[in-house]
Amino acid sequence: MKLVCLPVIAMLAACASPPTSENGYAARIAEDVAVSVRQLAEAQILYGDNHPEIVRLKAARASLSASGSGVDAGFGIALVDALNYELAATNKRRAEIALRYGDAHPEMRKCMAVIAALTEALREASLSGA
Repeated sequence: MKLVCLPVIAMLAACASPPTSENGYAARIAEDVAVSVRQLAEAQILYGDNHPEIVRLKAARASLSASGSGVDAGFGIALVDALNYELAATNKRRAEIALRYGDAHPEMRKCMAVIAALTEALREASLSGA
């Protein structure tokens, strides 16, 4: 049984890896921006808007976005790819929570906030010409 599952697990892990790009630096910054969007949405569920962690995460996201925009013209495309990857991972997590615990679980609220934040970030990235 273990030998049969191992290739399947390896195949799934390869499919779940984040997107890569020719411009590795811009892609890495885009991935960091997407992760910061997720982290900010999760932190906003726990803390208020004036909490030091929220302020730090907002500043980090702004700094990453500014540095990514100045790096490469392909940053916008890499950002959309990274945001889509985070959105897919969060939707998967939401589905797992719904199956295991149901829609009323507190983690579901966190997932829904992250999905809303990532969707908004995707909309903004698309409007900016990515």
